Amino acid sequence: MNKVAQRVGLNVGTIYRYHCSKDDLLFAVFLDVKRDIYATMIKAASEHVVAEARLRPIWFVVKHGFSGTW
Repeated sequence: MNKVAQRVGLNVGTIYRYHCSKDDLLFAVFLDVKRDIYATMIKAASEHVVAEARLRPIWFVVKHGFSGTW
């Protein structure tokens, strides 16, 4: 946690105030990334009406990442 705190410029105590362990912090990061991927997939799919056309950008995001360009 010390390295994480140094990297983000926070006190270790501040991190422990919101995350009780390294596992808890890692899980929070995972959920954040998962939400970003989901939001990107939904945005990409919402631009199309036909099911096949909606699935293509979702698959592209899953396969190539979620940089926001599809």
